[in-house]
Amino acid sequence: MRPTRIISREDRRRAFFIAFFSAIGWLSFLWLSGILVPRIHERVILFGIFSFFTSLILGFVVYFLIRRFFQIPVKELDQEINHVIESDFLPRLEERKDDGLDRIRQAFNRVFREMTELKAREADWEQIQEVEKREHELRVGLADKSALAEKTSQELADRLRELYLLNEISQTVNSGLSLDEILKSITNVVGKTMGYKEFVVLLTDEDGEGLTIKATFGIPRSARLEGMRFTLGEGVSGVVAKTGKRILIRDTSKDERYLHYKGQKPEDGSFLSVPGKSRGKVQGVFNFFRPQVDGFSVPEMRLLTTVANQAAAAVEKARLFEKVQRLSVLDDLTQLWNRRHFLEVFEKEWKRAERFNHELALMIIDIDHFKHYNDRNGHLAGDEILKRLAQIFTENVREIDTVGRFGGEEFLAVLPRTSKAGAEVVAEKIRKEVETYAFPLEENQPGGKLTVSIGFSCYPEDGDNAARLIHAADLALYRAKNQGRNRVEGARREDKAEDGTGQHRLTV
Repeated sequence: MRPTRIISREDRRRAFFIAFFSAIGWLSFLWLSGILVPRIHERVILFGIFSFFTSLILGFVVYFLIRRFFQIPVKELDQEINHVIESDFLPRLEERKDDGLDRIRQAFNRVFREMTELKAREADWEQIQEVEKREHELRVGLADKSALAEKTSQELADRLRELYLLNEISQTVNSGLSLDEILKSITNVVGKTMGYKEFVVLLTDEDGEGLTIKATFGIPRSARLEGMRFTLGEGVSGVVAKTGKRILIRDTSKDERYLHYKGQKPEDGSFLSVPGKSRGKVQGVFNFFRPQVDGFSVPEMRLLTTVANQAAAAVEKARLFEKVQRLSVLDDLTQLWNRRHFLEVFEKEWKRAERFNHELALMIIDIDHFKHYNDRNGHLAGDEILKRLAQIFTENVREIDTVGRFGGEEFLAVLPRTSKAGAEVVAEKIRKEVETYAFPLEENQPGGKLTVSIGFSCYPEDGDNAARLIHAADLALYRAKNQGRNRVEGARREDKAEDGTGQHRLTV
């Protein structure tokens, strides 16, 4: 690339003429000095003076030329450059040929063009960066909004699930179902809806000394958990029942309190035990299990606490309902079936025996000289005798047998699938148990012992319907009384009602 010339052709001509005439003047001086001044030393002095003034004149001339043809144009160029640089866009120098700096101006204009293009590209790049920044901000904002929307959607889904569970349990509470049906409904709703592998319900005992597994979900029957009992403070469930505070075990393999349901469930994972409270009292404990470690979130635990309390309210209501039902059919004092319920049971058992052609035995038990005991010892002492006798009667019959209190000092017992001989064995066993039992204050009784008399009958031998069966057993009891008491007498053929109606003091 050729170097740029900064002195114009006109300036070169001017410099040439100045140098030419200066040389002519110098030569003329030399010529004249040789003619006018013959002596050498005078010539030297004259030459020095002339050289001084010539140099001074040449210095002024050179200064003028430099100022005129270089310094002033360069200063003007500098001002133009500064002015152009301070301009906003598209800077350009005016190209002139009279100052000899036209090529410099052209070079600067090329630089300015490149700077302008660079500035334009920089502006475009800034715009691109600004657009990319805004796009990034929009993407981040959209991502945040998307995450927020997803979180809100999840929260709404959790809330809807919570409302569904609470609604289902609330309907269960108000359904008036039995306790077993309520427990089954709760386990199905909670287990299936919330996706737990295992879900166990334990209810506190009536005496408040422990709790028992009453229902399970997702656990095979082979584990035999139902009916398993824990005392208060035993294992995680016992501690929760005792303290009324939930316990979360993030990893059951690292917590000795988790008993694996006394070894019946060896799997490890995360375990949550929540107390079910109703009116401040723990009604039961609800255990949740997941196979992964740390499988329960804080919102989930809050939900399960609410669910457990709702379920506890349902359990309390069912228990209260069962208690009212039980009180309506139980004798308050002895906790045996009362007369009305016993006769209903007896009627059903007789119809079942008639339908399947099974034997059915009936016993009527009467306390000997019980009025005498009450008169001598008071009715409170007599009530204690009735309670202890009821316990003796229930302990000496089978689970399928039914014992009830008829009223006063008389009791009834129905024995399904029992022959007359079998009924006599059971009656004699009860009589001997009573005779040998040491009752308080029995020494004041006739004979010094508290005893009972028992009459019994059997279907179909002693009657073909419930009324005649009762009539026959009642007559057998009177016979035992008339023959000295503390006896067992069975029905006889002549004990059947002669009119065939079976009328007697017990009405079915």
